Amino acid sequence: MNAASSFKCTPTATGALTFTNITSGQSGYILLVNTGGYAVTAAATTKVGSTFLATISTAGTYLISYFTDGTNVYCTASGALS
Repeated sequence: MNAASSFKCTPTATGALTFTNITSGQSGYILLVNTGGYAVTAAATTKVGSTFLATISTAGTYLISYFTDGTNVYCTASGALS
């Protein structure tokens, strides 16, 4: 998280949504372009709602917003964008 506050990610395989260098008070966006419909999991410090992972693991483009309290990163996601 010390590199920027907004990112673009295009997975090429399954993976985990993981944040490093977590900075208290930081917020931003991730543009997730999951054209392959790869399964996405969340690290223990990445907090998401009950349908979040199923949503972003479906093929599509999503805008993920996040906020951190210095320990955990709280994320929400849009529906698939067209």
